[in-house]
This record gives sequence, structure tokens and C-alpha cells, in this order.
Amino acid sequence: MYGHLDEAVRAQADTTVAFPDAAVDRIVPIQHHEDPLAVTVEPFYEWVVDASAMFPGYKPVEGVHYVENLVPYIERKLFTVNTGHCAAAYIGDLQGYETIQQAMADESIVSEVKAALHETGAVLVGRYGFDQAEHNAYIAKIIGRFRNPHLTDEVTRVGRSPIRKLSPNDRLVRPALQAYETGIEPKQLARVMAAALRFDYPEDPESAELQQAIREQGVQRAVAQITSIPEDHPVNRLILANYEQMGAERS
Repeated sequence: MYGHLDEAVRAQADTTVAFPDAAVDRIVPIQHHEDPLAVTVEPFYEWVVDASAMFPGYKPVEGVHYVENLVPYIERKLFTVNTGHCAAAYIGDLQGYETIQQAMADESIVSEVKAALHETGAVLVGRYGFDQAEHNAYIAKIIGRFRNPHLTDEVTRVGRSPIRKLSPNDRLVRPALQAYETGIEPKQLARVMAAALRFDYPEDPESAELQQAIREQGVQRAVAQITSIPEDHPVNRLILANYEQMGAERS
């Protein structure tokens, strides 16, 4: 559209219109309304905007958090909200729960989610300098959001697309490897990844593809292929150990 503007309007746009990147955090569960325009969301939201892309003297919008570097906040959301959400889904599915809220009513699962988020939190605090106490409060807030009894979110919705969620730069593998590189053994993240490997939901194409890969290649090789973590890497072996333990517990 910019190319269709005349020269005068383009010159005005160049000095008055900015397109900053932004990160938005709000849980929107599956909707079950007859009215397609009716949408149920949680009350919490966070809207972070890259202030470095704004023009000097911009007027702040109420409710927006402006930052000079957006990357730490994108990763904070990815490694806390997204990591925690899928941890609740995969561990919850392993225990037979159908919704995130049911899973998060189980204190043992809450403890597992917290353990995963403390591993990712150590990475975030060490890498970006977030205040430890403030980040602990952020984790507590996220846990509270997952436990919101007024929302119903199926574990199959949150856990779907496990191959994407196990990809090298996503919510599980990336913080696990960063933790390992800084001397932290990602025990709980490895457990969550093992639970993701056991997420068997045939209606989800990625879940079906993942289970086929495990059957044909074996777990260790399938992990290496999907996560890009080499078969002889300690984190791959840690995932495998958890996967086998989960199988023994089910039998």
C-alpha cells in the first residue's frame, strides 16, 4: 500500500507512522459460542512494544509496556508462559487429565511446572539480567493464570503440534540447551520433553508423525532428528532416560 501513495503522503508517513514490533501475552482457550464474535479471554494481558522503533516524543498508550530491547521480553514470555503451558499439558496428559485446569489442580503437577520454570528462569535471569525476585513473582503470576477456574483449556489443544514445540529454537529445547551450556542440568525440561514424546493424540497430524518417527527410528534418533540434539549429547540421554522411566511407570 505504501507504494501506491503519492510522494507528499509518503513523505508525511515517513515522519508520522511507525511500525514497531510487539509481543502480546493473553490466553485464549478454545471457544464454544454460537456467536462467532463472542470471545472468552482471561483478564490478564501483557503488551510489550519496541520503543526503539517509535518516533521521539511519541505519546504512550495506556496499558502498553515500552522497552528498548524486545528480545528479552519475547523470550521471557516464550520460556515462561509457553513452556509452562505445554509442561502442564504434557505432564497432565501423562496423568490422564483432560484440561489444563484439572491438571493444575494437582499439586504434584504444579510442582513439576514450577520446576521447569525455575530452570528457564535461571537462563533468563543469567542471560538478560532480570531481577530474580521480580521473575519469581512473574512465575507465580503465570502459575495462577494456568489455574484460573473460569477458563477451560483442553490439554490436547495446548499440547498439539509437539514437533514444532520440540524444535531447536522453541520453548523446550532452546532453554534446555542454554541451561546445560551454563552448567545447569535441565532435569525437569528433559522430563517435559519426554512427556511430549509420549503425547499420542492421533487427531493431531504432528503427534501422529512423531509417534511414527519413534516407532520407525527409536526414541533417541527421533529426538536427534526433531530437536537437533545429537544422540550422544547428555540432554538427549536425559530425555531418553525420562521417556523410558515413564514407560515403566505406565506398564
